[in-house]
Amino acid sequence: SSFKKSKLCLPEPSKRFSKDFLTRLIRSDVHKYYSVASLNEVMYLHYLGAERIECLEDFTGLKVLYLEGNALSEIEGLDRLINLKILYLQENIIKKIKGLENLPELVNLNLSDNLISTVKGLEGNRKLENLQLKRNRIGINGIGDIEALAGYKSISALDLSQNYIDLDNWKDLISILEQMDSLAVLYLFKNPI
Repeated sequence: SSFKKSKLCLPEPSKRFSKDFLTRLIRSDVHKYYSVASLNEVMYLHYLGAERIECLEDFTGLKVLYLEGNALSEIEGLDRLINLKILYLQENIIKKIKGLENLPELVNLNLSDNLISTVKGLEGNRKLENLQLKRNRIGINGIGDIEALAGYKSISALDLSQNYIDLDNWKDLISILEQMDSLAVLYLFKNPI
């Protein structure tokens, strides 16, 4: 991609997005980005080694945000991105799902390959249809790790593959899944269950 060709990288040692970095990024490829931050609908900030999500408040028009493959431990700094529909946060070190409550348009969320043990914090995302949580730590504390799923009525595709959901709780799992009115696709392979 032209982003890789530009060799634009985060300044050491901070590994943080700055206004200056984001300005240089959108100016680095006039075919991919608009120079006015709020006009951009897609932003590629993946595989940069970033440790925090910040300085995105001017990108209010974003609909798709790529943040995978960084060193993010928290979901933060997204409050003003109210038009965001797709968020890629896989391959980070996130332990807790939070910071998404002001994203009412969110439809697709990928949190695979993180350190998440409990699924909760998505109550404000009423349009969420696709939730990917593959290769996390879900179920390590028992069935309570997924109880909140029963309240997420809009999710139609759920990937819980390669987690720790075990056979001792299969009746509870079925009860939770039955309450997910829109659920049509479920991946559970490589769980003890």
